[in-house]
Amino acid sequence: MRELREEAGVDREQLANEVGSTKQYISHLENGVKKNPAFDLVERLAKALGTECTAFAADGVAEQEEPPTPKKKPRK
Repeated sequence: MRELREEAGVDREQLANEVGSTKQYISHLENGVKKNPAFDLVERLAKALGTECTAFAADGVAEQEEPPTPKKKPRK
């Protein structure tokens, strides 16, 4: 994803503002800290960078994993 962003000539903050995210989250995606963002964010990233959603699959950014579901707290 970093390569696509750099080719588009935008920095992390500009991309984050364009897609409604944060610079830190974009950094986490680029560095593999976060790997499965919401699909609507992947769509916005692809549009902002002038590519298809599938471009992120090779990066490991758009893996089709279900996000973890929150565990319910036991009732007291």
